Amino acid sequence: MFVIGLVLNGPVYTLWYNVLLAKWITKLPQSFLNTTLLPTILDTFVCSPIVIFLFFSLVGIMQYHSQHEFTQFVSKETPKACLLCFLTWPPVQLLNFSCVPRKFQAAVVCIADFFWAIYLSWSSSTIRTSQSIKTA
Repeated sequence: MFVIGLVLNGPVYTLWYNVLLAKWITKLPQSFLNTTLLPTILDTFVCSPIVIFLFFSLVGIMQYHSQHEFTQFVSKETPKACLLCFLTWPPVQLLNFSCVPRKFQAAVVCIADFFWAIYLSWSSSTIRTSQSIKTA
């Protein structure tokens, strides 16, 4: 988890929230749609699926999955994780974008992401465990 947080989550979220979204949002008129709803939609449907795919990719690399195992692993887990993401993250992000100052938004996401990463780790470990049981 340390490696994933250091290599993936920290840099990606810092870039996404502090550089891309902040620069883009400040150019738009200040309204609920532009400062809260639009960033929530972009975060949920653009950034999150990419981060989920990268998370499972890093886990696959660190667990030495073969190419076949990796393809099965990602194709099985990514849709389930994305669906849960689409149900979980919008309320978090609506609160984050509407109530938290911009300079702290990445930190709020990292705190919430701690629990999200626990779910993703559990999800990826149950796949590995079930595969080990089937081969034994």
